[in-house]
Amino acid sequence: MLLTTKSAFPSTTQSQPYQKIRSNPQPFLLSTLLLAVILNAVAFFHQLISTPFPFFLVATFFLFFLQWFYYLHVETNYEGVQTRAVASNVRFGFVLFILSEILFFSCFFGSFFYYVTNLTPENGLVWPPSRVILIDPFALPLLNTVILLTSSVTVTWAHATLVNGRHFETAIALFLTTLCGCIFLLGQIYEYNSSFFAMSTSVYGSLFYLLTGFHGFHVLCGTLFLFSTLILLLQRAFSTTRHLVFECAAWYWHFVDVVWLFVYSLLYLWSSAPVLL
Repeated sequence: MLLTTKSAFPSTTQSQPYQKIRSNPQPFLLSTLLLAVILNAVAFFHQLISTPFPFFLVATFFLFFLQWFYYLHVETNYEGVQTRAVASNVRFGFVLFILSEILFFSCFFGSFFYYVTNLTPENGLVWPPSRVILIDPFALPLLNTVILLTSSVTVTWAHATLVNGRHFETAIALFLTTLCGCIFLLGQIYEYNSSFFAMSTSVYGSLFYLLTGFHGFHVLCGTLFLFSTLILLLQRAFSTTRHLVFECAAWYWHFVDVVWLFVYSLLYLWSSAPVLL
């Protein structure tokens, strides 16, 4: 009898295109850390603690996120578990994830339209509330919009060059996209520090900081996603036909860009229209 060893790569003669992968504690750890972050935020809103998001908690969350991302990369590119059927399911699952994010932001946009169309005496029967000093939509917000739209162009450039095998240009485009994400986050931090209203100022303040804050969090996640993709690209982990991780990162970044267009149009342009007129 011949002794055979089980290959790490799926056999071409197997009856089904899937392969059982090893157990991974990262999903459980990430879910637990995310629950801790949410509970910490709730405690902050109820004034039970003074810091909404401790640095060690957020840093640990992103550390485990990147580690899980690395495990997925190893399983895909070195253990050979990513067949065409698996890749198709991953794409479909990621599309469903983006759809869930769209529904998440739709709740805040729905709240915005509700308060715009149902003015109350507490808001002075006008929108935005009369006591709110708005941010000039044609200053820093417009610059941030241009930066994000530029990043959408660069990530599309990165995908086009990757498909054509020009990895050096892909690396440059990914670096520029990541740089745009970092500049956008710095601009948002500066905007928060220079604004004249807080979350408790009015319903506009609550919607403004919730929408821009959650969007900024998604920009941070997308920037880390793209930076991890850049590292994998430099390690020659992608080919012209096998770059599923990059595709997911690009889809996510385009989603972030589109959401910001709605945020900018509603919270900055539309809300400032009565003041500008």
